[in-house]
Amino acid sequence: MENVASKTLWYASIGRHLDLFLNFMDQVDFIDKLAVKYCMKHDADEIAVKYFLSHSEYDYLLISSDDVYGTPDHIRTLLRDVEEHDYPIMSGWNDYGKGLAALSVSSADRTAIQAKKITYASYNFVTLSQLITAQFGYPIIKAWFVGLPLTMIRRDILQKVPFRPFMYLKDQYCVTKRSQVQGRGIMQDLQFALDCEKNNIPIMVDLRVFLLHLGGTYSLLLLGQKTPRVELTRRNHHDVEMVSAPINLEEYFPRKQTSTIMSENTASNSSRVKPLLKVERDSKSRGLDKYG
Repeated sequence: MENVASKTLWYASIGRHLDLFLNFMDQVDFIDKLAVKYCMKHDADEIAVKYFLSHSEYDYLLISSDDVYGTPDHIRTLLRDVEEHDYPIMSGWNDYGKGLAALSVSSADRTAIQAKKITYASYNFVTLSQLITAQFGYPIIKAWFVGLPLTMIRRDILQKVPFRPFMYLKDQYCVTKRSQVQGRGIMQDLQFALDCEKNNIPIMVDLRVFLLHLGGTYSLLLLGQKTPRVELTRRNHHDVEMVSAPINLEEYFPRKQTSTIMSENTASNSSRVKPLLKVERDSKSRGLDKYG
């Protein structure tokens, strides 16, 4: 496990300040950690992947969302899994709500995908009881989709299947001029599943690695309120190094200018600027009003 740990970079796109997740990340000191803070998800992914691919000392990128809670032992389990089995993708999983897991073993609704009208029902999520009773196997199963809550991805897979948005959304968190025109990229996990299917890349999930989903935190996003930055913490160290981003983070600021832009959009353009994805706040789309 030590050999794999030294070649793994943990990347977290942090768009809000959730103490449970930040404490989880702080507890892990046996792998390098890259925190991309207060960027839109598509920008954060670009920064992290370019950093990872430009540093040949890493074989695996461990990606996680910032709204889950786990333990250092979860990461140790994934490290052992890839060391013993050399899986190209090895993931944990998390709950979704409604007695469901954010995990599918069969393909999502193709009609909904083509129309880009996705609800939670479109994913064909399995139930918690199905996983608990090992209806698909135990401890490691093959999934079609997993929400990338804590997922190890081998270097050659990222070179073939880069992170990219499934669609773009215009909302109050489009805090750069560029994103106010094209929207911000979301649902990278769904696009990743589609790209893996197309390339015949299996997504394996260790059911022992269960993370608690910290739901209902969409309104806590700090995009446009906090200065974006990229922080690297090396294994066995606690000092944080600032990393230069390959994109222009000055687009996010100055804050006064960004606030003015958002205020103008909200006040005078709200009737003509429509989201590319309508984010419903009802039970059918629970969880789709998310950061990435």
